[in-house]
Formats: sequence, C-alpha cells, structure tokens
Amino acid sequence: MMRIDELKIAVLGGDKREEILVQALIAAGASVMLVGYPKATGAMKAELSSALSAADAIIAPMSNTDPDGVILAVPTEEKIQLSAELLAQAKPGVPFLIGKAKPKVRTWIQRANLKLVELGELDELAILNAVPTAEGAVQLAMEKMPITVQGSRALVLGFGRCGSSLAKLLAAMGAKTAVAARSASQLALVRAWDFASVKLAQLEAEIGQFQVIFNTIPALVLTERLLAKTRAEVLIIDLASAPGGVDFAAAERMQREALLALGLPGKVAPVSAGKILAEVIPSLLCELVQSRE
Repeated sequence: MMRIDELKIAVLGGDKREEILVQALIAAGASVMLVGYPKATGAMKAELSSALSAADAIIAPMSNTDPDGVILAVPTEEKIQLSAELLAQAKPGVPFLIGKAKPKVRTWIQRANLKLVELGELDELAILNAVPTAEGAVQLAMEKMPITVQGSRALVLGFGRCGSSLAKLLAAMGAKTAVAARSASQLALVRAWDFASVKLAQLEAEIGQFQVIFNTIPALVLTERLLAKTRAEVLIIDLASAPGGVDFAAAERMQREALLALGLPGKVAPVSAGKILAEVIPSLLCELVQSRE
C-alpha cells in the first residue's frame, strides 16, 4: 500500500480548511508544495508550474475556482490562474482534487488526462459535512428571520445526508418541521423519524404554511409557480449544489427572500471542516496514487 510519506503533493491555494489539511499532511511526512501560501514549516513554497509538473497528487480548494479557472481562496491574495497549458504539465493520471470543478476546469483536467476527484461529491465527506452545513443553515435563518426557530414552521426539501441532519436539528430546536421528498423510500424514512411528510407532487397545496424553507435538492424544485404560493414573508435558503433548486429570478420579481448558501462548512465551522478533510484525504490520496501505479 502506498504511504503518504512517499508522495509529493501540490496544494493550490485554499482557506482555513486547507491550512489544517496541509498541517496534517506535513505531520504525516508528505512532501508538500504550497502555491499561494507563505512558507510553512515542513513545506516548500513553489511556483504553480513547477508544483504541477512534480506532483503525485494535486489539491485545489473546496471553495473551487471562478468560471475562468482562477482559484478563489489564496492566503497570500495572489492570483492563481489554472489553464489547459499548465495542467498539461502534470503527469498523466495524477489525482486532481477540488470541491467542484467548473466546466472549463473540468475540460482542462480531462484533456490533461488527470484523475478528477470532486470532493463535494464524496459520500464520506458529504456525510461528515452535513452537520456543519445544517448548523450553518440554521444560523443563517436565525440571522434573517424576525422570529425564533422555536415554533416556526419549517420545510426541508430533500431527505438525503444534508436534509436529514437539518430536519433533526430544526426539530430539536423546536421548529414545526416537515420534509418534502419524491421517493417513497425517503418519505417512509421521514415518517419513521416522526417528521411530517409532504410529497413533492402535492407541495403546491402545502407550501403556503411555511415560514422558512430549506432546499437540499440539486434540481429546480421551487419554480415560479410554487414560489407564487409561498408566503410573502417566507425565507428560502438553498443549500443544493449546482444547478440548485430555486428560480432566483422569479423569487426576486415576487420579492421573496431567497438565499444561495453554498460552502457553509468552510464559512461557519472552518476548523471542524478542515479536520474532516485531514481525516479523509490522506488515505484517499494513497488509494488514488496506488491505483495509478
């Protein structure tokens, strides 16, 4: 089995989460090349080109890039611009880890014959990040609502990893919590956990009673037609990855407050989120590099 101390790992920018991950990689004996960081004890500060060409694995931030491949979070505030030409300098088959690749970056990675790993899609990370995501969503609701969570009428759309954690937290805080889902198995689980359940197909008749709505379904659920049935003072928080689940243009026209709240673990609990990365990624890197040999 490949060992972490046998790997050269390029870390391209990042926030507090990646800083904690870097510390864990250094402590495990990995050779770490930092791009966009001040020099760290035990790691080497490197230029982007040289780091990419030398790396056995490449880690870009959970916070991703902009649509043109510029890394969003960089401790030194310098610009880290990815490109097809730069990524082509990496060794074929090298794992490239990122929260979620933008379409242009995905194309470059594929052309360079690198192994794309979107960390936001990994079950292990998603399950562990469900708690800080749920806490962050409730924190945001508390900041925006003129009423308490306790006693409020809350609707959670979807009952996957994030939706189930969020529903449990809301109920524990005293919210009158209902869950809407499409599949019969999810609705059965909702009822088994003693939440009120709503079929998505019947949501139009029910949605007007809720004061706060959380969406976790990565597909358009809150259409213009459904938004028209919500309360005028409703708060909508969309937690779903692209393409999301809210028609934000329609919500703005109707003056419904709708917020897109992505990357909450890194915003509300960066230390906890960083420890999750440090727990999962070292062994994942060893598996990925081993499979490449």
